[in-house]
Amino acid sequence: MQFDIHAPKIGTTESLSDHIERRMHAALGQFEHRISTVDVKIQDLTAGRGGVDKSCSVFVHLKRAGIVMAQEVQSDMYAAVSLAADKIKHAVGHKLDRRRFH
Repeated sequence: MQFDIHAPKIGTTESLSDHIERRMHAALGQFEHRISTVDVKIQDLTAGRGGVDKSCSVFVHLKRAGIVMAQEVQSDMYAAVSLAADKIKHAVGHKLDRRRFH
């Protein structure tokens, strides 16, 4: 499973990159053989003015099943990443489960 992290205009720290990879791998590890790439885009929606504006969007490219997306917006980037990881785990599981029964 390949991770691509995009952080236009804000960049990432090593700590944040490690957090993203750990959380996504923990959330998606059980589906690893069904995933080709995971694209994570983080951004500050209001460019440093504060508030609930840290966004994490996750795009999971599944082998033979398309793309699944989840997004979370929080006041803290680490929280946004963690909650987006939880959402994408549920969404990928749901997508793969539906394909198995249809």
